[in-house]
Amino acid sequence: MGKALSNISKQLVHHHSKKQARTTSIIKQFEKMENSSGLDKSSSNNGTGNSNNTRVPLSDVVSDCIKRWFKDTLKEAKAGDINMQVLVSQMYYSGYGVPKDEQKVCSFF
Repeated sequence: MGKALSNISKQLVHHHSKKQARTTSIIKQFEKMENSSGLDKSSSNNGTGNSNNTRVPLSDVVSDCIKRWFKDTLKEAKAGDINMQVLVSQMYYSGYGVPKDEQKVCSFF
């Protein structure tokens, strides 16, 4: 029993040291990427990397994503994908990503 515990403890120590080495390697890679990207934590921008404070409101980001999603969906719908045709109709019906348009809803059915 003592030998088995000794082997298990050696395996655990070996596994832990390998895991720690991988973690250290990942941290070094991240630091290298951070340094090469030109981000300077010591500047007056509070570590955000954005010195001119031009933040985009989240609502604008979401709105842009929805519009791009609609464009992609419309492209696939026009290519004949029936699932995308239904989705585009629903988007026109609810006004999700585009202005509501009941005539266009019917054109995809």
